[in-house]
Amino acid sequence: MSEEKYSLSEYVFRDIREVKCRSDSFKAVVKNEMANERDPIKKVEIYQEIMGERYDHKKPDAERWTIALDSYKNYPCFIDRNDYSIKNGYLHYAPKGFKINVTADLLTGPTKIIKYAKDKGLGNHESLKKFCSVVYTIGNVCPVMKNGYDGDDTCWHKLKAFIELGKKYTGIEDAGWPQDVSRRKFEDIFAVFPEKLTGEELVEELMLKDYYDDDYNLIINATPEEYPKDPDEYIQFLQDVTTLIIKRGIRIYNALPDNMKKSE
Repeated sequence: MSEEKYSLSEYVFRDIREVKCRSDSFKAVVKNEMANERDPIKKVEIYQEIMGERYDHKKPDAERWTIALDSYKNYPCFIDRNDYSIKNGYLHYAPKGFKINVTADLLTGPTKIIKYAKDKGLGNHESLKKFCSVVYTIGNVCPVMKNGYDGDDTCWHKLKAFIELGKKYTGIEDAGWPQDVSRRKFEDIFAVFPEKLTGEELVEELMLKDYYDDDYNLIINATPEEYPKDPDEYIQFLQDVTTLIIKRGIRIYNALPDNMKKSE
């Protein structure tokens, strides 16, 4: 377990893309090209250009880099389990006689959100900058069995599509997931535990409760076509999405063991 201590703000607002790495690695390319950029929107676009156009999405995304992986291992559902470890960019589950890699996902991707902001004349608005400043933080990443969903790339849409409340989800030892992540299906992608858990239990274990109200209704439940069309409403939408990411980051921080927290 890491001996580093973090204040609330240090932990919640750390950029998962900024990591220690070899000088000749693809991560170093990302780090160096973002180093002198202060605009968070442009930093997102730099990162996306490098990972997408230069590396053709063949390198692991930042949700599988060190800061993100360390945050998963410190979820309460994993921290006391010696059958989960970090290995080769995955959360690796390996009890006796069984091994499988759990990948990770950026819960709400920035691409369409930035595009729609620009379409509404908000491409340089402060609310978009604030969203982009938290989109690559621990509150917006999560372990999953498959990533790269080609539907609406937002947390609430994935929760609606892949977590059915009241349903009992098969544990990963019985689910028959192939080791090759690209061959997995999207069903049950949040079921990253060996136990059979309900949808509500998955939400609690993966600290996704901030996206629901007390009755388990999603707080945001819009498809891209339904995103607010009025610019003022879209600004409020951006503020709401940003707040949800920060709240989840705070929830994760509060769940850390005390020896990882720094007094403020």
